[in-house]
Parts: sequence; structure tokens; C-alpha cells
Amino acid sequence: MVAIAVSLSRVAAALVLVVLNGFFVASEFAFVRIRATSVDQLVEDGKAGAETLQEVMTNLDDYLAATQLGITLASLGLGWIGEPAVAALIEPVLGPLLPEGLVHLVAFAIGFSFITFLHVVFGELAPKTIAIAQAERISLLLAPPMKLSYLIFSPGIAVFNGTANAFTSLIGVPPASESDETLEEREIRRVLARAGEAGHVDESEVAMIEGVFELDD
Repeated sequence: MVAIAVSLSRVAAALVLVVLNGFFVASEFAFVRIRATSVDQLVEDGKAGAETLQEVMTNLDDYLAATQLGITLASLGLGWIGEPAVAALIEPVLGPLLPEGLVHLVAFAIGFSFITFLHVVFGELAPKTIAIAQAERISLLLAPPMKLSYLIFSPGIAVFNGTANAFTSLIGVPPASESDETLEEREIRRVLARAGEAGHVDESEVAMIEGVFELDD
């Protein structure tokens, strides 16, 4: 009975880790999706959480590192706690049905599959889809708790970022920023073409801007 209670508590802990993983995934995609200009407008409108979100956008690379660290820790914890807990609950059920040598193997496979399903669907795909579809609302909602997570992770982030930047510099790749919103000419042309096709920009305006690029060439 005690063993079952322990396994159930571990399954509950695994579910918490799935939620945490989803929190970090949603934060990462929402922060990348929303534009700095949109955040400035939210601050001007006095939206709750907008000032914290603006702080996040100012230090976006560090906050993205915090989300990645959180995702990694939650994923590792989920694998460490979740699979053995589910397997321990399943083994007594499988005992009378399978040869003794197969019980643990089958229980492990079922536990692994179940935890993987929860992780991928509820810890990755669903949060990503929600964050992309509702970037503004999710960013405002998650910025305050993400700030707390960033403060907790900041010592580790400094070490990891410093080590990664040193390594990439050694192989001739300078550190790059994920917050850089600068578009190259061909990207601007592509965006303009799509906007023109969708009717968001007049064809005459598209042609005028294309002409500016042609003059520059």
C-alpha cells in the first residue's frame, strides 16, 4: 500500500513537471512571436503585466536561455520520476498475465510510452500552438512568473551562456542574438510579395518599394 502511495505521488510530481515544461515552452514561443513594438503599445495602454513583459523583451536572449534551461530540467525530471512511477503501478497488474521475465520490460515500455505522450502533447505541442495563436495574451500572462524563474536560473544562465559563447568563438562563429529583428532585403521582398498577394498592401505600394531596392542595386 505504501509503495502504491509513493508511486502515485511520483505520478503527481510527473504531471507537475509536464505543466512546468508546458509553461516554459509557451513562454519561449510567445516571447519570440510578439514584436517589441506591440509590447511598447501594451505599456502605453497600461495593460497588466506589460511593463514586466517589456523588461523580458529588453533581455530576451537571457529569458530565452531561461526557458530552454527550464525545459531541459523539466524534461530530465520527467524521465527520471515519471517512467519508473508509472511502471511501478503497472507491474502488479501485469504480474498474473505475463511471464516474470517480461513484466518489468513491458511495464517499462508502457510507462515510457505514456510519459512520452504526456510530454509531447501537453508539455510541447499544445503549449506551442496556444502561444503562437495567442502570443500577446500568453506573453502578458507568463511574463511575471517567467521573471521569477529567470531570477532563480540566472547564475546557471551566466555560466552556460558564457561557456557556449566561448566555444562558438573558438570555432569562428560569433555570438548571435535571437532578438535581432533585422530583415535582409530578400526577406523584405518576400514579405511584401505575400502582403500584396493577400491584399494587405496595395500593388502600387509594393511596386514603389521594389523600385527603391532596384535603385539601390
